[in-house]
Amino acid sequence: MTTDENSKSMAAANILLGEQFYRSRVYLNDKELASIGSVAVESTFCEMDVENTIWKLAGLDNKAGPALTSHLSMAARLDAMRTIGLSRLADEALIQEFTEIISRLSVANNSRNVIIHGHWAPKNSFLHHLSMNPEDPARTVVATKARKNSKPLEFPSAQIEGTAKELHEARMDLLLFRRRAWPDIFVNKMIPMRTPAYRL
Repeated sequence: MTTDENSKSMAAANILLGEQFYRSRVYLNDKELASIGSVAVESTFCEMDVENTIWKLAGLDNKAGPALTSHLSMAARLDAMRTIGLSRLADEALIQEFTEIISRLSVANNSRNVIIHGHWAPKNSFLHHLSMNPEDPARTVVATKARKNSKPLEFPSAQIEGTAKELHEARMDLLLFRRRAWPDIFVNKMIPMRTPAYRL
C-alpha cells in the first residue's frame, strides 16, 4: 500500500470511527492491551528490585542508593548489578546462574522497550485490519521501534504476554538467587512466591 493510499485509509477510518475511539483500541484487542499493562507493571517491579540489589550489594542506604541509580537506564542498572554482584561471587556455578539471570532480564527489558515505546500498527492495510475479528490469529499487529544504525526492531502482539511472564519469572529468580548467594545481606524473611500457572 502506498503512503497516499494509507493516508486515505486512515482518513476514512477516522470518519468511520469518530474521535471517541483511542487508536490503541482500534489496533489492539482487550487481551493485548491488558498484556501491555502487565509488561509496564512487571518492568517497574524489576527496576525496583534491581536498584535495591545494587544498593545493598554496594552498602548504600535508601537515601544514598537512589542518588546513584535513579538517573540510570535499566540497561545501565543491569550492568552495575552485574559488576558489583560478580565482585562478590567466587563460586563458578553461582557466577553462571547470576549471569544467566541478568541476561534474561536484559532480553526481557529490550522487548519491554519496544512494547512500551514502539509504534503499534497493523501489518495489513488499516481498513483490512478493521474488517477482521480482533481474535483472528491472522490479524497481525506489530510494534516498531526505530534505531540509528540498524533496521527497526519489530515486536508482534502475540508475544506481549510472554514478555510480562518472563519479566516476572526472571525477577523472582533474582530475588531467590540473592538470598542464597548473599544471605548476610539479604535477610528479609519473606520468600518470593511464583504466581500460580493458571494466573499467567
